[in-house]
Amino acid sequence: MVEQTTLSVKPETRDRVRSLKREGITYDELINRMADAYDPDRTSR
Repeated sequence: MVEQTTLSVKPETRDRVRSLKREGITYDELINRMADAYDPDRTSR
């Protein structure tokens, strides 16, 4: 059995992530790809 958890985010954030989701990729895969692409030294947030 795969262990899962819930992340609390604003509805606007959920909608942004949902808009990036494509068929054939899980939310876990999508979030991991986003984390891999994140460069904390390049962001202004």
